[in-house]
Amino acid sequence: MEGQGRCFWKSHLIGIMIRWIFTASRLRIGSFRCTNCSSEPNNSPAPLAKLVPGNYTDLINYHLNMKYNYSLIFNYLLAFIGAGMAGCTAERKMAVESNADQEFPVIQIIAKDTVVHLEYVADIRAVQNVELRARVEGFLEKVYVDEGQEVKKGQLLFKLNDEEYKEEVAKARANLQSAVAEAKGIKLEIDRLRLLVEKNVISKTEIDVAQAKLDAANSRIGAARSTASNAATRLSYTRIRAPFDGIIDRIPYRTGSLIDHGALLTTASNISAIFVYFNVSENEYLQYIKTQQLDPQL
Repeated sequence: MEGQGRCFWKSHLIGIMIRWIFTASRLRIGSFRCTNCSSEPNNSPAPLAKLVPGNYTDLINYHLNMKYNYSLIFNYLLAFIGAGMAGCTAERKMAVESNADQEFPVIQIIAKDTVVHLEYVADIRAVQNVELRARVEGFLEKVYVDEGQEVKKGQLLFKLNDEEYKEEVAKARANLQSAVAEAKGIKLEIDRLRLLVEKNVISKTEIDVAQAKLDAANSRIGAARSTASNAATRLSYTRIRAPFDGIIDRIPYRTGSLIDHGALLTTASNISAIFVYFNVSENEYLQYIKTQQLDPQL
């Protein structure tokens, strides 16, 4: 199409040049003036009756000059037309060759199932992630593990100074033993008073008073036992153990640090199973549900 357009414009230009040449020639002939025809207009041809024989020589010379000029112009015109037609022929030949059948690579499309991998920004969490905090105050006496170490359930991790807690346990146990001994003495007193009542030596009210004292002693025994148990529990808090099998996180404290109640000692993570949390678009979720309905095994 591009070659045909170029040839069209070349032919059009050649036609314009031919029309210009013939128009110029007509103008030149029409502008010729004879000697005896000065009264006639320039655009009207001179009658042959009015031509003077003496002017035939000028007319002949004029026609000879015009003939030479026309020959030269037609020679150039023929050369230009030949060059233009040759160019058009070459361009048409190239256009035909370009429009000929060409070979192109062809790929056969095969329909098959494929796995599409998508990437998401996710938050990975362990199945268990527990903060280990101090439940009593004291100085950190010993650190038995290191950061990132795997531990077993019940394994000793930290030990706080426990001297004062041991004293509390000893004091609570002593109070418990004292309450038990007091209750035992009151019970013996009640047995003795019962014999006297049976012999009518004393009244029965003495036994009732002794029984009340025994009930109060038993109450003190319960309180002393609770105090002793609480002291033992606080003493056990000075030893921090692993709650399950897992990995120890960062340890911010070192040996000798003063640990307050509730201070975070470390974090234990159970990585036997992990959960990944990420956000998906509604379109992706619906596509996933549709795939599950088509193939439940996925």
